Amino acid sequence: MLEIEQKFEVQSFQELEKKLALKKVMLAKEEHEVDHYLNAPDRDFAKTGEAFRIRRIGDSNFLTFKGPKLDSKVKMREEIEVPIPDGEAGFQDHLKVFIALGYKFVAKVSKRRRTYSLNMEGFSIALSLDEVETLGLHVEVEIVAEEIVVELDVKAMAGDRNAPERLGKTYYNLFIEPNLQMAYIWLLISQAFGNEAVNSMILEIEGLVEVTDRINYQEEALQKFSKILK
Repeated sequence: MLEIEQKFEVQSFQELEKKLALKKVMLAKEEHEVDHYLNAPDRDFAKTGEAFRIRRIGDSNFLTFKGPKLDSKVKMREEIEVPIPDGEAGFQDHLKVFIALGYKFVAKVSKRRRTYSLNMEGFSIALSLDEVETLGLHVEVEIVAEEIVVELDVKAMAGDRNAPERLGKTYYNLFIEPNLQMAYIWLLISQAFGNEAVNSMILEIEGLVEVTDRINYQEEALQKFSKILK
């Protein structure tokens, strides 16, 4: 699956918790997580942008691999997570195997995490408030779905008429820093298919971009639309 996330360091959770309470967003879970990060023998994950860890949540253990970033504006990348046997023995046995294979332990991150769940544009969003040992307070916004930008792009180019609107809204609403260019292009394509529901969002974006940029984006949208129709 693909994961989109952004993390922020904050001084306090107070204001955010007030807003969550006003919107009646409920706390989904509260847990203590301990991550043990490993580096590969054949490449440096710090340089490739990948990550590999064993996560402990209570008595449960998980192996997680995260691929390199797929987008420059947010941390969007492939994530593969699999459960492994519970308990200290399950954790130690797997750690020993990876060490024997040449992996090196590089860091341990311990945190208390409170996670709130909400839904936006059909995507499940996890908002986590993290108290990270020795590293302070952090907020993580994470979207995990089977159909994020890459999959939707494939569907749109294959002629799926619902995909352009979802792509446009994803680029505009779900990125911490909206990608106005791609949002505008895909919403124009959706409009070209006769979807009038996107008109107001198109006008909103037009008020945020320069006229010359708007003309260039319109040309790009026309080229993409022509390819879709072929």
